[in-house]
Amino acid sequence: TGLCPGSYNVIITSGCFKKDTVYFVITGVGSPTVSYDTLNICQGDSILIHGSFRLVAGTYNDTLVGSNYMGCDSILMTTLNINLPDDADFNYPAASYCIWNAGPVPTVTGLAGGSFVINNGGSINSSTGLINLNTSGVGNFIITYTTNGICPASSVDTITILSCLLH
Repeated sequence: TGLCPGSYNVIITSGCFKKDTVYFVITGVGSPTVSYDTLNICQGDSILIHGSFRLVAGTYNDTLVGSNYMGCDSILMTTLNINLPDDADFNYPAASYCIWNAGPVPTVTGLAGGSFVINNGGSINSSTGLINLNTSGVGNFIITYTTNGICPASSVDTITILSCLLH
């Protein structure tokens, strides 16, 4: 029961490892409509497919049965792809800077094109990551870089801005 019209082979194995194949055909009125869909989610996420939450890549089938039809009227085939999180790696050239130094710019070794934010009232260019040391003031700062890719990810780097006396 629950099978759509079509041809099927069933392999039967006994306890003595003897195998036999049974071939049968199920007939019905018309042919079912088959619909295909491909969905992409990020690793760690889940999505509702055919009444169940899925988080593993694969093909999921759902058979719909119409009330006036013997057999199935539609088969929904959904392929689920799992994408890895973006690489958000970046770093600044040094861990500390004097307040009068030129503002440092990070090197993004992961996916470029993301955005930067800084804590403690620091001043940063959100596109390039350039820190305005003088405007930021003295202190410890955490800079967060977030990608804008298919599966956004974030990473952090820290810097210290020192007063550094000029001689």
